[in-house]
Amino acid sequence: MAFVINWRIAIVLLVTVPILFVFLVWLFVRAGRLFRGVQKQLDVLNGIVHENLTAVRLVKAFVRRKFEGERFQRAAEQLRDRTTFAFRYVEVTMPVILLLMNIGIIGVLWLGNVNINTGNATTGEVVAIINYSTRTAMALGVFSMIIMNLSRAKASSDRIFEVLESKVDEFENDKRVDDKAIVGDIRMANVSFSYNSSPNQVLRNIDLSFEPKSSVAILGATGSGKTTLMQLIARLYEPDDGQIYIDQSSIDTYPLKNYREQIGYVPQAVTLLSGTIRDVVSFGHKHADDEQIAKALQAAQIYETVIGLPEGLDTLIGQRGVNLSGGQKQRLTIARALLRKPSILLLDDSTSALDATTEMNLLKAIEAYGCTTVIVTQKVSTTKAMDQVILLNNGEIESSGTHEDLLNRSAIYREIYESQHERGIPNEKSNESPILLRLEKVKSDARSKQASR
Repeated sequence: MAFVINWRIAIVLLVTVPILFVFLVWLFVRAGRLFRGVQKQLDVLNGIVHENLTAVRLVKAFVRRKFEGERFQRAAEQLRDRTTFAFRYVEVTMPVILLLMNIGIIGVLWLGNVNINTGNATTGEVVAIINYSTRTAMALGVFSMIIMNLSRAKASSDRIFEVLESKVDEFENDKRVDDKAIVGDIRMANVSFSYNSSPNQVLRNIDLSFEPKSSVAILGATGSGKTTLMQLIARLYEPDDGQIYIDQSSIDTYPLKNYREQIGYVPQAVTLLSGTIRDVVSFGHKHADDEQIAKALQAAQIYETVIGLPEGLDTLIGQRGVNLSGGQKQRLTIARALLRKPSILLLDDSTSALDATTEMNLLKAIEAYGCTTVIVTQKVSTTKAMDQVILLNNGEIESSGTHEDLLNRSAIYREIYESQHERGIPNEKSNESPILLRLEKVKSDARSKQASR
């Protein structure tokens, strides 16, 4: 409209408005980065709060309340500073817009005065263009507020969409066989794996096979790849190289849902959702009746404990099983897996809190399920009862065979056995990792040799 009335005067707006528009676009990008920084700092603060709430007893036991309080205070101050800087940055936009538009209006007045004097404009035209300039400034002011709100919303939505757009079971594909029952034959051919394409491989050139309905123990030092091996069998990860076969068929030819429904997986970190014992145990089999739940509890060696509780199966379990002991939580997770009557049972160091007698009774009860059982353990008393023992070292198979075979062929396994036997715990739970004991012995021998030199 300004150009329709008098283009000579409106030429000022042709310079001012594009500058303002470019400024608003730059502001949108810059504000988005600032608010993303605020969101990340908020994540840091929430992480500290979560850690302190879940580890409150640890903080008390180590008298670290002051330290954790200061750590929270530092994070809160950084969040405050980032937020204050972002909002100060945002609030300066309106004054800048008004300043530029007022400079433009002054330009309109000056140019209008020149054109009035030369007879190329009238006073009414100048007043009209100033009115349009004022309305444009108001519109740009509102637009800047919208841009700031969009910047904050985009920073928040980006964090949400990181979760919403992440792929779930991304290795599900259409190359599959018919749904069928799994027997439990497992074979790995030259399998290697690394997390997030890291150059350091967790597992390297793994070749092994487990017979159907056999029992297998996996030993190894911390970081040797035991848990990763279990998660590859559960198909929580895909190998970088090599192939995994289930019943002579490639693991990726099975429909993921059908495959996992036939697996019982007990992770190393016990995870129990809040609810009754009935709800917790039937988590993977919602249609199980009380009789089936009772059988699973009996096999997991915790039935007597449950029925001894005042409310039995209706006893409420706190979040993460806070009102249960370590051994009770482990046995409930084992019962949860056994209730599914799996063809393959994966126990990732899930008997570490059990005494030797309870563990032996548990392993005998599992035999009745007729499933292929793979158990990660550090106890030789457990490996004695297994059909096959796999010894991992730095992501590779050090040795494999029966307990007797490894005693004869593997120096590492023999030292593990002797270290536990000498400590008087050949049939009891060891409180120290036998692998660590061996490493300490190696270090001690090395120090002795150096001293002798």
